[in-house]
Amino acid sequence: MKRAIQQVLLTALMVLLMASAAMANTHAPVGTITNTASVNYKDANNVAQTQVTANAVVTITQIYGVTVTPATDAKGGSDTTKVIYTVTVTNNGNGPDSFDLSSATTGVWTPTSVTFAPNSDGTGTPLTATASLAQNAIATVYMVVTVPAGAFTGDQAVTTFTATSHNDGSTPKANAADVCTTTAAGADNIGNSTKTSSTLTPVDGVPFTYTIAVNNAGTQNAATVVVTDVIGSGATANLSYIPGTITMNGSPVSDGTAWNAGTKTITINIGTLNHGVTDQITFQAQVNSGVADGTSITNTAVITYDAGTTFSPAVTVTAKGVPSLTLTKTVEVNHTGGFGSSANAKPGDTLTYLITATDATGAAIGTATNVVISDSIPANTTFVPSSIHLDGSGTASPDSLNSGGTISTPAVSIAPGATRTLQFDVTVN
Repeated sequence: MKRAIQQVLLTALMVLLMASAAMANTHAPVGTITNTASVNYKDANNVAQTQVTANAVVTITQIYGVTVTPATDAKGGSDTTKVIYTVTVTNNGNGPDSFDLSSATTGVWTPTSVTFAPNSDGTGTPLTATASLAQNAIATVYMVVTVPAGAFTGDQAVTTFTATSHNDGSTPKANAADVCTTTAAGADNIGNSTKTSSTLTPVDGVPFTYTIAVNNAGTQNAATVVVTDVIGSGATANLSYIPGTITMNGSPVSDGTAWNAGTKTITINIGTLNHGVTDQITFQAQVNSGVADGTSITNTAVITYDAGTTFSPAVTVTAKGVPSLTLTKTVEVNHTGGFGSSANAKPGDTLTYLITATDATGAAIGTATNVVISDSIPANTTFVPSSIHLDGSGTASPDSLNSGGTISTPAVSIAPGATRTLQFDVTVN
């Protein structure tokens, strides 16, 4: 049994050696072939005479040939990646030769670059030709095809590697090629998705709109895309969802489908999001009553896709309380210092009016903005020039604030607990 196994192995080895020998180039090498003939003879006395020789010399000229293996190859690569093909170049001529390297590409996309590297990882000084190869010598070259950004999944480019004899003077020169097909393997990219708010300073009780733009900027469709957003719990406990306000690409989505009142979570199942597509989700919320003015609220949407990958766009808003202004108006006669809500006067007396606007205090009170106090000159009185004073200032404000018999203050903001006053004089006709 052992002897039989040894015989089988010996036979296989002989077959391999014979195949290798058959593949080798057996052309006569460049050089000369000298063939010498000789004649031997004797004279009549049977004495051997000097041998006579004659030569014929044949010069072997160079022929050129090259093989490239493999003849075809195929690989895949994501956009912006380098796809490396291993190519062997064999000198099938009968003398030393080097081989110029070139490539040409056809297909859906064009490589960012095609280079020929000396190292298997695609590094090293790029090659333009092989070194000089002796007969039957082999050079290994690594063709590096860089897939461009934006190459879509499944799209192909066919790059033909060609090795051409450098020394061959004929036309065309001896050459051989390897046809390499690269298939782009794209990737999805949800990382450009955003979340925005219609206002960054929502006011207590006033609805505002959140927008989630789910964007696939990649070159491959994203699968099993799900968007969730918690409103009214945890980081968004100071907010309330406004029922019935969810939309998907402009179309209403029912609360029964997308809103879980128990977990206070909005859930939108997008499913497959094609590359280059953006789906837009909107809904409304409002700041809860009593939330302190200036409270920051960060709302984060969670986008899950491809069975586990997540991206979480967020937006932060600052809650603004509702201002609460009160207004009082008092009057004094002849600058006696006795301001009251009413007074007695006679013709010729001077009346001083004092109007005070005050914003309330409290954590949930906001600043009143664009506050303008206006007061009309009463009938049967005449405005006293240079008598307008704002906020208790000893310096009179311009009379131009009195327009057509109505005095109006410039617009200002009044913070919680702060006041704004308008004071002016009239005389009783």
